[in-house]
Formats: sequence, C-alpha cells, structure tokens
Amino acid sequence: MPAVKHTPSTVVPYLDLVFEGIRVALRDLSERVRVNAACVLQYALSVMYTSMGSSTVIKLLDSFLGDSLNGLESKKKDLQHGAILCFNAVLFSITNGTSSYGAAVVLSSASVSYLHEIWQCVNAKIVNPSLLLEIRRELLNSLILLASYDTVKFRERSIPVVLAAASTVFRVATCREEHSMMFLAMGKLAAILRDHVTLFLDRMMPHIQAALGQKSKDDRCLEAVTCFATLAEVSPKAARPYLRQILALLFSFPPTVGFTRDIARICEAFPELRSTCLSKILEATKQQLLNAHHRLSISTGENDADAVLSLESLSALSSLDFSGYSTLPFLCDAVICYVSFPHEELRRAAINLCFKLLLSGCTGSQLPCGRTPEGVVVHHGRDHTRLINTIVSKLVNAAVSDPESDIRLHTLESFTEEYDHALALQHVVSSLFPALHDKHQNRLAVVRLLGRVSRRNPAHIYPMLRKIMVQCLTEIQFFEHAKKQEQAFSLLGAIVESTPDFSKPYVPSLLNSCVKRLREPSQTAAVLTALLSCIGKLVRYAEGDDVRVAAEIRPVVVQHILDSSHLPKKREALRALGDIIRTTRDVNIFEVHPELLSVLLQALHGGFKETWPVRNDVLQLMGIIGAVDPIRVKEILRNSHVNDSNTEMVPSFGLRGEDSIAQTVVRSVLQILSLPSLTDEQSVGAVNVIVKIISLREVSSSGLIPYHAEIISLILKHARLQVRKREDILICLTSFVSHIKEYVRPYLDELTLAVASFISASDISVLNQTLALVKQLRRCFREEFRPYLSSLLIPILNLVEESPHAAGENVFGFLSEMGSLLEDHLDNVLPVVCDVIVNASFSNTSRVAAVETLRSFAQQLPSLRFHASRCVHCLCRVLKEQGGVKATARGSLGSAASQLFLPLRRTWGKHLKILHQSFSLWLQGTTERWLGSISDSAASCGIPLTQGKIQRCNDVRKRTIVAVRSPHAPELTVINYPQNGHRIPLKPYDMYYETGFVRMTRTGITG
Repeated sequence: MPAVKHTPSTVVPYLDLVFEGIRVALRDLSERVRVNAACVLQYALSVMYTSMGSSTVIKLLDSFLGDSLNGLESKKKDLQHGAILCFNAVLFSITNGTSSYGAAVVLSSASVSYLHEIWQCVNAKIVNPSLLLEIRRELLNSLILLASYDTVKFRERSIPVVLAAASTVFRVATCREEHSMMFLAMGKLAAILRDHVTLFLDRMMPHIQAALGQKSKDDRCLEAVTCFATLAEVSPKAARPYLRQILALLFSFPPTVGFTRDIARICEAFPELRSTCLSKILEATKQQLLNAHHRLSISTGENDADAVLSLESLSALSSLDFSGYSTLPFLCDAVICYVSFPHEELRRAAINLCFKLLLSGCTGSQLPCGRTPEGVVVHHGRDHTRLINTIVSKLVNAAVSDPESDIRLHTLESFTEEYDHALALQHVVSSLFPALHDKHQNRLAVVRLLGRVSRRNPAHIYPMLRKIMVQCLTEIQFFEHAKKQEQAFSLLGAIVESTPDFSKPYVPSLLNSCVKRLREPSQTAAVLTALLSCIGKLVRYAEGDDVRVAAEIRPVVVQHILDSSHLPKKREALRALGDIIRTTRDVNIFEVHPELLSVLLQALHGGFKETWPVRNDVLQLMGIIGAVDPIRVKEILRNSHVNDSNTEMVPSFGLRGEDSIAQTVVRSVLQILSLPSLTDEQSVGAVNVIVKIISLREVSSSGLIPYHAEIISLILKHARLQVRKREDILICLTSFVSHIKEYVRPYLDELTLAVASFISASDISVLNQTLALVKQLRRCFREEFRPYLSSLLIPILNLVEESPHAAGENVFGFLSEMGSLLEDHLDNVLPVVCDVIVNASFSNTSRVAAVETLRSFAQQLPSLRFHASRCVHCLCRVLKEQGGVKATARGSLGSAASQLFLPLRRTWGKHLKILHQSFSLWLQGTTERWLGSISDSAASCGIPLTQGKIQRCNDVRKRTIVAVRSPHAPELTVINYPQNGHRIPLKPYDMYYETGFVRMTRTGITG
C-alpha cells in the first residue's frame, strides 16, 4: 500500500500485476487481508484513471464489478465479504476519487448492469437480521455510496429498505457495535438525502433516546449523539423540536472525545445552547478530574482506570472550541495540577489543554483584553491577569523541569507571540534561563523564544543572550569536537536571527570569523551545514564593508551548491546564496557561474531523484534572482557547454530572454504540480512560484498565455485536493487572476464551477478567500461577470440561511460589493437580507452588516423601489424592537437602521411617506425624544432653545436654531441667515440644530 499511495508513478508499469494480486487477496480467508486488499484497490484505481486508456479502464471495471456480483451470489461468507469490499472500492473510486483527476469515469453498459444487480442484492441482504457484523458494515457502506452515486434512484429503491433494516437492528440485535454502525450510517445518509431529514428524525429519535437513556456507561451508545448531531447540522429547523427530549440525557455521563465533537456540532446548529453546553461539560469534567487526581495521588500504585479516564477527559476538552468563553478558573482548579503529575501522558495532555484554553476568554470584541498588531494579547483586570500569570508560570516550569525532553521542547515551542505579554515579566522570563543549558534542540527553542520576548524586556534578557553568545564563540574557537562546533554555529545563528537589534553591533566580527572558518579545509559536512546557515543569517544584516565580504564568499557557496553529496549542506548553501544576492544586489550569478543554472534546472526536472526540500529551495533562489534581473538562458547554457540532452530547456529565438526563462521555470513547476504524490506544503510552494513569475514586470503579458489553461486547471485541482492549504492556494489563485485579468475569460466557467464547491461554513477562512476571488473576478470583468454570478448566488444565500452566525457578516460585505450585478437577483437576495435584519436571535454584528448591505442596495440598485414595502416593514420592526438585544447592541443596530432612511428617501422621494404609516409615527417619536435630550443638554449649558421656528439674533454667536421638517411641521422648508444671505433648504425628515459654533447631535453637544 505505501508504494501505491505515496509513489504511484513507480507502480504504473506493474498495475496489471497489482490488480491480479488484489483479486486473489479479496478471496483470502483472513478478514484483515481482504480489508487491506480493498484499500489498495482504491488507490490503484485512482492511479489507473490517470495513467491508462479509457478502454483498459472500462475493461478492468467490468471485471471487478462482475467478480463482485459473482461473490455476492455465493453462499460462502468469506467470498460475500470480499465481493462487497471490492464493490465498495470501485464505487468509491467512481463517486469520490475521480473529481480530483478531471473527467468522470464512464461506465460501460455491462458495468451499469452489474451495478444495478449488485444494488438489488444489497437491498435484499441488508434486512436479514442474522447477517455477520462485518458484512452488515460493508453493506451499509454500499448503501451510502449508492446514495451518492444516484440520489434519485436511491430514494425510490432503498429508503424504505434502509428504514426497515434500522428497525430490525435496533429491535433484534443485541450487539452494541451493530447499533453504533447503524446510527453512523443513518447520519451519513441523512447528510446526502437532505430532503428526507424529517423522516429520518421521526424514525430515529426513539432509538436515539433509548440508546442515551441506558444507566450503564458500557451500554450507552454515544454514536446516537453523532447521528443526532448530523441531523441537526443538516436541518436545524427540523431537529429543534427534539432538543428538549435529549438535552438532559446528553450530560448524564463524563464526556469523551467523540462526544465533545458532536456537542460542538450541535452547538453550531443551535448557537443559543453553546454557553449552557460548555458550562455543563466543564462542570462534569472538573469533578471527574479532581476525584481522579485525588485517587491517583493517594494510591500506592498507578491506577490505570483513573489515568485513562482523566486522559480521555483532557483530550475531549481539547477538541471543543471555547472561543469567547473564559476557562481560567477551571484550568487553575482542575488542570494545572496534572501539569507536574508523574504520569507522562497526563502531563502531555494537561499542557496541551492549557495552551488550547488559556486565551479562550481573551478573544472577541466584547472582552476586555486587547491585541497588538504583532498578535500579542494584552491582559486587563486584576483577577484575570493573576490567573493568566499563574498558569503561564506553571507551564514555564514544565518547559524547564519536565523529566521528558520532548515535552519540554513541545512546551517551549507552544509559547507563541500571544503569550509574550505574560512571558516578559521578570520572574517569568527568569524561570526560562535554566533551559539555555538543556539539550541542543531545547536550547535553540528557548533562544528563539527569548529573542522574541526581548522586544518587550530587553534589559533583563540581553545580558543572558550575550553570555550565551560568548559561550558559543568560545566553543567555536577552542573546542575541536565537531559536534560541539556544529551546535555552537547553530545556536549563534538562532541568536542572530531572533534578535537582529541585539546582534547588529557584533555582525562584522562574527561574519569575518565565520568566513575565515568557511575557507578552512577539512571541515565535516555537518559543521559546514551549520556554518553556512549562520553565515546566511549574518549576511542579512551586513552593511558597508561587510557587503564586500559577503560578495567574496559567493564562489565558495556556489561550490557547495554544486556538491550534492550532502543534501542538508546543499539546502543551506542555496539559502545562503539567496541571502547574499539580496544583500549585494548582484544578480549576475549565472553569467559568472554558468554551470549553476544547469544544476538548478536539473534539480527542478529531477522528478523523484531530488527531494522536495531541495527543489523548494531552488525555486526560491530562482525567484530571488529572476525577480530582479532575469538572464538569457540560451547564452548561458551555450557558454556552459550544456550537452544536447538539455536542449529542451533552451528557449526559441522568437522570445525575449526574460520570457524564455519564465517559460522554462513555469514548465518545470507545472511538471512538479502534475506529480500525484505532492504534500500540501509542496503544492502551495509550487503554486506560489508560478504566481510570482506571472507578476514579474520583466515578463511580457503574452509570453505565458499558452500555459494559462494548464495553470488554472492544476491550481484548481490542488485547491480541491489540499484541504488544509486550500486558503493559501486560493490566495495565490486570486493574485494570479488579478495579474492576467481579461486573459482568464476563457476559463470563467471552470473557475465559477470550482468556486461554488468551496462555498461552505465549515472553514470561514476558506470562505473569505473564496469570496475575495469572486470579488476579483467581478472587478476584472465588471458587467460581463453578471451571467456567472447567478450560479454562485444560490449556494451563498443558502449558506447565510444555514449558518448566519458564522458566515453572515462576510457574505453581506460580498453582496454589497457586487452592486449593480444583483439588479436581477433582488427577489432572491432581499428576503435573506431582511430575514437576518429582523431576527433577534442572530448576532448584532450580522444584523448591522445586513442593514449596511441594504444601504448599499439603496444607493446602487434603482429597482429596489419595487421592494420598498418589504424594506420599510423590515426597518420599522428593528426600530420598534424592545428587548432581545442588549442596550449597546440595540443602539448600534437602531442607529444603522435609522441612518438607512436617508438613502431610501433620496431613492423613493415622496413615496416613502405613503409606503408605511408607522415610519411617520416613528419619526415623530424619535424627533421628540431627540429634541428633548437637546433641550436638557442646552439648558445645562445655559443656551436658549426654540423648537419648530427660527430665533433671529444680530450676534451670530448667540443664534439658536432648531429645525425639523416632517409631516407634522410642513411649514419649515428653509433656514435663512440674514447676516450673510445663506439659505439651508430642509428636505422631508431632515433634522438640524445649531447654536453659535456648537452643533447638536443625538449624543449631545459637540464643538
């Protein structure tokens, strides 16, 4: 399996033999062999779709589906199990695996016939109450895959069968595992068949209640919570009536990892339950942890049951999102006692939980803690700060004194910039100093940590770093042991990199010393690796004469790049050369060292011969050189006597040197992106290089047009494949679109289809970047983008309706920017916006964003007047709202809603009064309250005030004017200034107040 999964290109020539071996293994007597054979078959089929012709693919699929049908008709249980495993692997490759490889798999008529016959067998067998457990599990997997394959036919053929099978299992089966897999299968089917959620809830809720109501923990089936969480995610509205029935059952037992994840999903579906659920879970877990700690402390031996229970509870809490919910008292009372506990795994879990929850109560706009631009959290409040410092001090002690070196290292690396405010305290940072004498990796980690924290407390940290620097220089000069010198160079480089301000006075002497050592012969490869790394970091801060020193060692660094005997040394040499070029600003490297270019290009074309880290460093180096002054490849290669085997890298005569280099690099990177076994980091790195090349000013816009189709196709492919790095890839794609602009027009259909699949509330950062990409497309094509927007609006609006708390604010900003493109879609967009505005259960931020979106519509969309009644009804409901929103929130929301009437009045004019009588009544009451507050403020300042008329005075500084034009004061149409002849016209619903040089607003008097 590893060869098929990680290096598929090596398996392609032997796929026929692989498939024959899999066919034999699927009939093996061992269940483990059959299961592993099915896993290998999935990967092998994925490789087959990309490396074999369509006729061969169809032939093999016919063969495997025929084998599956024959096996299912057999009476031997082993053959039945292998047959259904084979069918699931084939169906999985068809439904799930092909979207990443381009065109979908086309089944022959024979394969379709086999598939439907197998489907009938699955329906017939699943209702059998005496099925073996492993066969029932695979049959349920088959039904899930069949539902994805053809949802329409599944509704007709299999929904009654599935419900009957579930009833049979819950009624007859005594095995808890059968109940578990049935709950999970029903949840997955509900996620596919969303329109049948009500039916699933009606049938499954009695079984869910029964499974959670068991008195014994062993009899309790927590997969029932997973099933309900899935149903609630799919349709919160349908699941809400059943909440009261199971809330009491959910928290009757200590939480597990899976249970907490399901609770998080339920809280996402019902946000109003989040605070209650989190407090209940913390309360139950705290009591359990304290009891377990007491028993573990007084027992003579290690109580495995209590240790396992505590470990499971700590791990369960780590899987929950406590953002905006303070857990500091819980951590101080129940968790930090485990940080120094004798049990290693408990210490590790407690440390991880502390880092996960420590700052959970410091995030959010309503919380008192601030955050600097660097990401440092600044704590406020005496009790809050005391608890934070207590926990941080405990974690620092663990980073210094834990018996396990890897735990100490992990703790040091977990102190990110967010904790610098607490770490910079003198008594805390002093506790870190003993770690400077720990193992080498721990020393490197604590040096980087102290270097970062030194910006907030340099007086206390710099002396210790200076002492360590002197120690490193002593070891370099007087210790002959290679390991000591290697570690000293590494530590010195870490000090320079983490504290450039501290190190800058020492850079000249350190650089000259390191250069002298670099020129010495007989250095070991490990020492040279650390030395090159240190030199690269010193060169970054070289100035004056030090730049000349850096230029002089460039030939030595190039020679180390040409030497491939030690890859870590080669990587550090590549990085050091990049730093030298940045500092010296001399990019004529290929002209002086023509042999270097062929070596770098061979590294890019090397396939699996070169490791990816080396190729990544080569890409970065070529980007540094090419970004300043690209060189003519053909002349360089001719001068370096490149042999004929590399002629494909030589550009044609019709292109400029800059364009030919760009094409050469792009072709190389596209070959890398076509490899089927790239990691997420590799994918992002390669895509980033292409985008940087496209952005070069020296490269003509037309030189890379032939590659646009392949570039867009591969970027979208990797955006689908690399889920963890999807946001970074979409950022690169947005930048790519912004550079090529109108050249992306032929690929708009492909782009919008891919973008629609990324619209989801499961990852808000990906959603934000997806919307940014659509905004960029709209800016590039303006009105031409109108036909493509319609395919994106429906999933976007569905997202707001399903998850307004998570996605509402971002989507409303997107809708505002779409502007006139929404002219034909107001019938779909406006109901969603208005529903969010009037729904008091939504967050105030989302509702204000919806009001702002309506404001932008009023300014940009003339057709909004046809929906005037809906808008006015909506806004008046907000302005009349009493309760349900906190006073501060109500103020900001009411302010946004009331300010919206001005653009509405400008758009609709006199029709606004006719639309809704309640608006005039609201205006009258608001005006009276506003003028009342003005009167009180004016009286306290000794300012005379008149209402509904103008008091004329000769002294302009004593003039007092209050003017309100409304249906109840129609005579006020203009304010005259007799002193200078100025006139201020008042339109309907305008409010104006002035006295001397003081203007009055609703919040009081301002200068």
